[in-house]
Amino acid sequence: MAGEAVPVKVLETFEKLKRDSDRYLSLKRINGHMYVYEATTVWDKEHRKVRSLSNYIGRITPDGLFIPGIKRDAELATNSLEGMVHRHKTKTRSMQETSRVRNTSIYSGKHEDEIIKQLSLNARITLGELSKKLSMKPSTLNWRIKNIEEKHRIRYIPELNTEKLGFHEHMIFIRFEGDAPSVQEIRSTLKNYKNVQFAFITHGDYDVVIYTLYPIGKGPWRIEPSNKLRELLFPNYNIHLTTTAFITRYGTLRPGESFFRILEDIITDAKHSGSVPPITKREFLVLRSLSEDGRRSFADIDKEHGFGKGSSRYLYSRLTAKGIIKRITISMENTAASYLSLLFLEDSNHKLYSSEYEYIKSCIYAPNKNQIVDKYLLVGELGHLQRLVLILPVFTGHDLDQLLEELRKVKGSRIKRLIITNVISGSMVYRKME
Repeated sequence: MAGEAVPVKVLETFEKLKRDSDRYLSLKRINGHMYVYEATTVWDKEHRKVRSLSNYIGRITPDGLFIPGIKRDAELATNSLEGMVHRHKTKTRSMQETSRVRNTSIYSGKHEDEIIKQLSLNARITLGELSKKLSMKPSTLNWRIKNIEEKHRIRYIPELNTEKLGFHEHMIFIRFEGDAPSVQEIRSTLKNYKNVQFAFITHGDYDVVIYTLYPIGKGPWRIEPSNKLRELLFPNYNIHLTTTAFITRYGTLRPGESFFRILEDIITDAKHSGSVPPITKREFLVLRSLSEDGRRSFADIDKEHGFGKGSSRYLYSRLTAKGIIKRITISMENTAASYLSLLFLEDSNHKLYSSEYEYIKSCIYAPNKNQIVDKYLLVGELGHLQRLVLILPVFTGHDLDQLLEELRKVKGSRIKRLIITNVISGSMVYRKME
């Protein structure tokens, strides 16, 4: 960049972004602000040649904070011929099929909002029960549900109490000193570490944040000490690593495939050793089937596993009675959120959780008016109850400013913020419970 010098903190952030990206990034100064663009190419069918595009991905503040821009598809950029054709087709289809296809928005209508709430609370509710709750004809309700499923790409999943399955939650925070691995290297490394359920690259005090599940007690899956984790994860890099216990207080995460493999191994080992497993093999099979589709019929599950009629329904009732399955809920994959942010609410006087806890709860549980998802996706406690972690979707910068202003009213607390720039493993659960 020619002209006025770029602030040092801006350059440091930009260099980190370049290391983490697969594509060529450029930094542009526009009206005194620093914007980041990535280069990409699309095939121009009409002229039969490749066109180069510059796609805006975010901006960097003078203090080095990277703020992602609204997600865009590079192949449908404004100056792309294919983009113009696509928008024309979309507009035409929208005009012709208004009753069937609607664009995803931050905001939802009255009926949509209530349906999403009810499905979040109990996705296995029958159509008849839900139609009575909402005072809506079953046929109309069924049509609305199908539209919402399509619009938000809804998945039905079980919300689990992993502690009752014998697992402890932990979080790992990593900061690279000097050289850092690429996104592909981080993803490849974590793929081989079975306990990892969710991981993302962040900008702020830490470079990588990892959520893990470890079985209670000894065994090949037990939690490793920090020095061992350094050797296992990134032995060729100089890193600062912190691992700490985590307790979920609000929201949920969807365990990955590796979680079920570990759980199945535990059940198998218990059978061989004569010990008592957290659940039976038959209960595990029902749980596994529901993790793939939470609304799958019990008749189908019986048929898949060769169970007698009604067996999977009975096993499901046992899992819910034990508190292992809290509910069947939903996760929306299309929400129009711009990015995720992670906040630390730190207790500076060791009195926060006794004197201010009710106010904190009111912030977390307050309805998220006019938005289709909960205000916070996940809230939990770290360490010795002196720090809260809050993960939230950000739709606009104004929304985040409002939430930060709410939390700043908590006496005796400090707030630290991370911007999640890349989810490299797992998926958050987007739903609306409040």
